[in-house]
Amino acid sequence: MSENNNAPATTTDTPATTTAAPATTDAPGTATTTTQPAATSAATTDNPVTETLLGGEQPPAAEQPITYTDFTMPEGFELNGDDSKVLQELGQQFKMPQEAVQKIVDLGVQMQQRQVAEQQQMVRSWIDATRADAEYGGEKLQQSLLTAQKALTLPRGDKISKLLVSSGLGNHPDVIGFMTEVGKLLQPDSIVTGNGNNTSTPSLGQLWYGNSDK
Repeated sequence: MSENNNAPATTTDTPATTTAAPATTDAPGTATTTTQPAATSAATTDNPVTETLLGGEQPPAAEQPITYTDFTMPEGFELNGDDSKVLQELGQQFKMPQEAVQKIVDLGVQMQQRQVAEQQQMVRSWIDATRADAEYGGEKLQQSLLTAQKALTLPRGDKISKLLVSSGLGNHPDVIGFMTEVGKLLQPDSIVTGNGNNTSTPSLGQLWYGNSDK
């Protein structure tokens, strides 16, 4: 018998190396495959959208102007048109409601009423002082007023009369005293010259500055 010297060839295969992600065990005997997150695009973080046509934060709505009605005025008072316009502009600037602007109007009326009351009180004090004046008041007051009226016959006397009435100065003791003295100068027998009585009406220069010949 012949001997078989051809031994069977042994082939060694090198197994492929496989790297697997470690399994995460949530429970005994159960393997959970971990999925790696997808890469984030660089354009999303590095280049954000700078303009949005629809959506996003909306601009605030434009504020509507406040509408004011006529302000209430007490009897005898009237609000000037220009003053009313200024009040409304002031209210719009500070976002004041109708009631708040009305309080400003009321304050203005109260201040004016107080001013009128103070003026009337001052005029009454002038009347009392005139009546008590030793030279022109008391029993002489009626005659002093009649004499003082003569000064109003001079040029522009009618305008001076209106000023005295409107301001109340026609009751001031110093004004009445001064006008009384002017009225005395206008009396025919009060102007004396070297030739006797002068019944002519003196000029304003003579009344205010005296005789220039002296």
